[in-house]
Amino acid sequence: MTPTPEEQLHRAWLDELLHAWHGFNKRHLGGVLRPPVLHIDRAAARLGHWQRETRILSLSHEHLLRHGWDDVLDTLKHEMAHQYVDEVLGGDERPHGPRFAGACAMLEIR
Repeated sequence: MTPTPEEQLHRAWLDELLHAWHGFNKRHLGGVLRPPVLHIDRAAARLGHWQRETRILSLSHEHLLRHGWDDVLDTLKHEMAHQYVDEVLGGDERPHGPRFAGACAMLEIR
């Protein structure tokens, strides 16, 4: 069955996001993270989300469609910071606590 145009768009976005994820992981985090399952969420009310239990890092379809690529990459790094806190630092008391702030600094989130 031929993929729909939206499925083709999502595949292209996911390929680029995975490439960016690997680059950020290597360059900023020393390659310590394992690749997550990347997902484009059509129903998302938020720009991105990291789910520790399933290891799914999702980004909003609308965010990808409506915002610039640099903004999308910042969201990817934001979610990677959550992943780093969960998988390397053992979590944080608050979702945006001090460990998260340190991970954001490592990822040079602007």
